Parts: sequence; structure tokens; C-alpha cells
Amino acid sequence: MASTEQPVAAVSGSARVFSMNGAPTHDAIEEKIREIFTQTLEPRGELRIDRPLIAELGYDSLDMIELSFALEEFFGFEFNSRNAIEELDQRLGEGSILDQGVLTELGRQVVLERMPELARVDLRPELRASALPQYFSLSTFVRLIEDFYSHTPDTCPETGEAVIGDGFGIVSAISRRKVAAPSGDAIMDEWLQQKSSELSGVAAPS
Repeated sequence: MASTEQPVAAVSGSARVFSMNGAPTHDAIEEKIREIFTQTLEPRGELRIDRPLIAELGYDSLDMIELSFALEEFFGFEFNSRNAIEELDQRLGEGSILDQGVLTELGRQVVLERMPELARVDLRPELRASALPQYFSLSTFVRLIEDFYSHTPDTCPETGEAVIGDGFGIVSAISRRKVAAPSGDAIMDEWLQQKSSELSGVAAPS
């Protein structure tokens, strides 16, 4: 079921190399997302891959929700519905990642690691976590969709067969049974566990 909230792009899963035979390429995913975008929302200027959709092109949160629904429906994935930046801050000790809602130096590093497309954006010095969706771009959604494919299981849980790509779908190799990728929340939980373990020794507030 599609989420009613915007995907929290900074907190999808950790980057992985695609191992699934037949997984769609980066270029194919980008082309399909562009197609879905133009079918879903009215054009509002030049649609470059890393151009922020809200901050520069003037779309709003409702537009992003509508786009997210359209992407979930086509790809069959479910974006995460929680705020993982806030959850990471709680796990590490409040004040590690956020200081009264503003990203700390460490928080900013974490976000740029997860959203490398933001390195090409003029971000304000004091960046609130709640402002991150303003900088979502087509590149953000491409990365999110790639993350679902990279977290697809190697074998089908029902048949034990290898999992392969079938266009943009995911199926078992012999019976062609549809295989689901983990939900966005499950991928986010994996990232939270990994990142909190990685940072637990260095994230204590001063």
C-alpha cells in the first residue's frame, strides 16, 4: 500500500552493487522516472536530473506525494514513512545529529553521505531536517528506486529459485513468480542499525 508521506531520501538503505541478473540499469530507471514525472506533474521549467523540485522548480509537498504514489504504483515498491534522521538522533543521543531540529556538523555529513546529490546544491548554513524534502530531485528518486533493487533477495522465499529482473519487475527465474523487495521501512531499519553502530563511538554530544 502506498505511503501517505514523502519518502525520506536521506535514510534509504546503504548503497549496494546490483547482483540480480537482469536488473534495470541506472539509465533505464532514470528514463522511466522522468516519464512518470512528466505524466504526473505539470512542467515548471527545465527538468535537470539534480535540480531541486521544490526549492528551484516550485513544486510542493502535495506534488511530491503524488509523484511518490505514481512511482510506488509503477515499480511496486513502498517508500519509508518515518523520519530516520530524527530516529538516528534518538538512537545516538539527542543532539548528535540534530540540535533543535537543525542538522549538526555530523548530521550534515550523514545526510550528504546518503544524499550525495545535495553536494551540488547551495544548501543554507543552518539546515533543518524538515527542510530536506525541498531539495529532492529526480536524482533522489533514481537513487531510492535503485536501493530497492539492490535490497532484493537473491532467492525467492517461496520457491528457492534465483531472483531475476523482468523489465522493471522482479521474479523467480523458473516459475516467474513475482518477488517483493523489502519495504522502505525495512531498508531504513537496516540503515539505522548500521549507521548507529558505526557512529556510536563518535557521536556523543559535546
